[in-house]
Amino acid sequence: MSQPTLSPDGKWLWNGTEWIPAPPTAAPAVVSQAQPIIQQVAQTQEIPVQELTQAAQNFDLDQNQSLSQYEIELAARAIKSVPHNPFVPAYSKHQTNNRNKIIGAVSMASILLLAVTFWLLSPNLSPLDSVHDEDGDGIPDGDDRFIFNPTQTSDSDMDGYGDNQDINATQVDNFTENPTQWADLDGDGYGDNQDPNATQVDNFTMNPTQWTDLDGDGYGDNQSEGATQIDNFTTNPTQWADSDGDGYGDNQSNGATQVDDFPLNPTQWQDTDEDGYGDNQGSDATQVDAFPTNPSQWMDSDGDGYGDNQASGASQVDVFPNDPAEWSDDDNDGFGNNADDCVTVFGTSTIDVTGCVDSDADGYSNNGDAFPLDSAEWFDDDSDGVGNNEDILDDGDAYISFSVYSLEADFSQDYDIFGNPPDMLMKVWHDENCDSIIDEDEPVYSTDYKLDSYTVSLSDGLWVAFDVPENEGLFCFGIFIYDSDDSEDDLLDYSPGEYSALWFDVMLEDGYEDTISYENNNNNEFKSVDMTILFYVF
Repeated sequence: MSQPTLSPDGKWLWNGTEWIPAPPTAAPAVVSQAQPIIQQVAQTQEIPVQELTQAAQNFDLDQNQSLSQYEIELAARAIKSVPHNPFVPAYSKHQTNNRNKIIGAVSMASILLLAVTFWLLSPNLSPLDSVHDEDGDGIPDGDDRFIFNPTQTSDSDMDGYGDNQDINATQVDNFTENPTQWADLDGDGYGDNQDPNATQVDNFTMNPTQWTDLDGDGYGDNQSEGATQIDNFTTNPTQWADSDGDGYGDNQSNGATQVDDFPLNPTQWQDTDEDGYGDNQGSDATQVDAFPTNPSQWMDSDGDGYGDNQASGASQVDVFPNDPAEWSDDDNDGFGNNADDCVTVFGTSTIDVTGCVDSDADGYSNNGDAFPLDSAEWFDDDSDGVGNNEDILDDGDAYISFSVYSLEADFSQDYDIFGNPPDMLMKVWHDENCDSIIDEDEPVYSTDYKLDSYTVSLSDGLWVAFDVPENEGLFCFGIFIYDSDDSEDDLLDYSPGEYSALWFDVMLEDGYEDTISYENNNNNEFKSVDMTILFYVF
């Protein structure tokens, strides 16, 4: 099917405004070479690419074996403005003037003269460049840099694109003084031509906010507000983005430099030991690595130079992460080497020394414990074999003393054949087995006596003292009051019956003292006394 821009006989071409003689068809290679321009114009003019490609092969108007943007735009205009009337050529330099055939020979000379004059002076027909105006734009071809483009006439920089910037103009030069540039798709003042010798080159032809790319990484040098595709590292081709704004780039690729190991932390960028904590130790820094060259440590809570990480395989480990004075515990006894007095031996002592063997767990080490197997004792100041805690007297033998504070016999009684007052004394029986029975092998201690008196006072010096066992504990004894005379010692009763002894048991300890007081019933039926006796340990 013939192109709508060609006459049925293929000899005439519709250029959008008139029918002109059709030039030779362009070779397929010429059309193929012009495909980028054809696709661009087809998109702009909303014409199918295939239709424009087929029409463009007839528009090599200057017959230079090349299709210019103007020629392709002319083809598009022709497609969109094909007349609906049948082909009727307006005129042609080669058209035969049928009316001349009927003119008589007599008027031939006049007609020829008029024709020659018309031909020479007609912009459409004249062969003279100073007169002929191929594109009908009013500028003779001799002065028109674009003889086939009625929208352009001048080309200041001689790059093949015109100076006219009107909205309907085609083949417009957006850079009238730069012969290496003409198109500016994104309108940012930098050209689309990427030839090596071109200047004012736009490295971002579809981004009006960017044009230069010094490091050639595909991101632009313009840092202005509102710009996109910004290169935060204009001289580093391996970096462009800096999410946290710390001057180090997000690109982690192998070979990249100025890499930010922490792209979302503006206070960190380098991680020498690759443990996820940064080398920057600044006061405002976060995610700080206290051990920048040790990948197994990063935190040091107590600031002693040893790390908190206790994981297996970690080095420079702080066994005491919250104690700045300790970090190692070679014997694993819970006491740090700095405070442990027995670094290589497991121990629990805490009082005399720290961290040494304490077999009885009383806080004193075996070497400092006089009783290493007795948790209740550790010191024996008097070396008597009884520990200070149980020893009634830490610094020597303990004695008990019984002193008569007062004795008063029954005044109504006679105590000898002469009717004299009693000769009173006190005996203390040490009941060693605490059975309240007087055993023969149990010691009895007697005081001096006071002669012929119903009363005894502290000043009379009736007392006894004897050694007692060192161990604190139960101590049992009996108190007896006697009348001593030449015939016999009579027991002065404290209660009805033949006689009565007062038996006592007490828990003795260092510094113990007490008073024994007893009053008789004054019933005059037996010999009896009132008494007050002081006793104490010393």
